Amino acid sequence: MSSIQPEKPDRNRPSYEPSPDNDSTYFADPVVSCRIEDDNGAILFNPDTDNSIMINSSGLEIWKYLDQPRTIDEISIFMRDYYAECPDLEVIRVDIITFITYLSPDYIREGEPGA
Repeated sequence: MSSIQPEKPDRNRPSYEPSPDNDSTYFADPVVSCRIEDDNGAILFNPDTDNSIMINSSGLEIWKYLDQPRTIDEISIFMRDYYAECPDLEVIRVDIITFITYLSPDYIREGEPGA
């Protein structure tokens, strides 16, 4: 599995640290649109903030999986099962936390929708 960090990180984004405990759930913000570019990934656009970001193909798979609230562990297991050659589950978990941290709160939300 290749790195799942978004491409072209914006160093000016405010930091956000998700709660990486097993009970926290994350979901794709329903106002965000996703335009698949090709096999290389997609562009996410948040009309509320007028911001967009490109994610790679691994990020796109996570984005699709977040159609409902999922825990870090659920996402990690999904990615391990999705890719034939994956690193250790803990390595995947760290990558997932990095990905969620980078896309929160503009594109991925913590908690339950509507809460």
